[in-house]
Amino acid sequence: MDEKKIFSLTTEALRNNRIATKGISYKGCFILDAESATDNKIYDEVVRYPHRIETFFLMICKQGEGSVNVNLQEYEISDNSLFFNLPNSIIQVNHKGKNTQGVILGFDEE
Repeated sequence: MDEKKIFSLTTEALRNNRIATKGISYKGCFILDAESATDNKIYDEVVRYPHRIETFFLMICKQGEGSVNVNLQEYEISDNSLFFNLPNSIIQVNHKGKNTQGVILGFDEE
């Protein structure tokens, strides 16, 4: 049987390799608009498949809708909702509506 490895992403890896051109980042934190977080490149590399995210992050959905799996539990995100992730969770975005707008804040424990 061919097992798939779940990749881990740190705040530093996300900041340096995935979002540097899309958001604001400094040392152990980043700020990114939700639309940029699911653009084609980031979606294909990060959120489309399950990944272990080794950082805290907070998503504020100003408008729109979507769904995300966190540790095999599905959560719906909609207008004016807040989503908080703890480090070492396994995350996968299932769906993001076309008009979804919001902000994602990521930060290390330090």
